[in-house]
Order: sequence, then C-alpha cells, then structure tokens
Amino acid sequence: MVVEFSMPIIIFVSTFITVFALGFQSLNVNRGQRTAAFVTSFIISAGNIAVLKVIPNGDLLSLNTLAYMLGGPFGIVFSMIAHEKYMPKKKKSFKPSSLVHAKSKATHLMNNRLKNPEKNIHYNPKEFRN
Repeated sequence: MVVEFSMPIIIFVSTFITVFALGFQSLNVNRGQRTAAFVTSFIISAGNIAVLKVIPNGDLLSLNTLAYMLGGPFGIVFSMIAHEKYMPKKKKSFKPSSLVHAKSKATHLMNNRLKNPEKNIHYNPKEFRN
C-alpha cells in the first residue's frame, strides 16, 4: 500500500507525465512526426492509467487535488520546452520564384484595374503570361 504522504507526489508526477505527453503529442502531430506521435501515445496511456489507479475518491479541497491540478500546467510548459530543444525543426516550405513572380504580377494587374476601371473592362489571359 502507498504511504499517505507520497500520494500527492505520485498524483503530481502521473498528471505531469500525462499532460507533458499530451503537449508533446500535439506538437508531434502538428509537425508531422509520425514515429514520435506513435511512441508518445504509449506514454499518454501510461500516465492516464496511473492517474486513474492512484486518484482516490476524496475531498476536492485536498493536497491530492492540488497535486493533480499543478501537474498539468507544469507538464505542458515543460513539454513545449523539451520539444523545442530535442525534436528536429519542421522544414520551411519554399516557394519557387515563378510563383512569387506570378503573384506579384497578378497583384500589379489587379491594382491597375482598380485604379483605371474604364480601361480594363475585359479579362485578357495573355496579361498573366511571362
């Protein structure tokens, strides 16, 4: 049987692990890191099992409740710090220069049409060609 004093510590740690893993999982999914997301799911499950097994049915205003509530905020902040430090950064997407050029040309043509609506009544697809 678990000593009564250690119960809040166990509850804090299991909540911390659960929320840490949930935060890490969210960042893994957002960055498309499938393998890390797969592994993190086991950690989430383990933390949830620990919380559900250990949390007693008791008073809401207790040290156990405080430990449970503090594990979450610390877990999420530390997961963000750890993910930033240990996981590879997502590669930046790149735009080919032709797309950038086409966008700026289209913007220029649209601005001209707005300034001189009487001159640009019809759409001319040749205007968008290089």
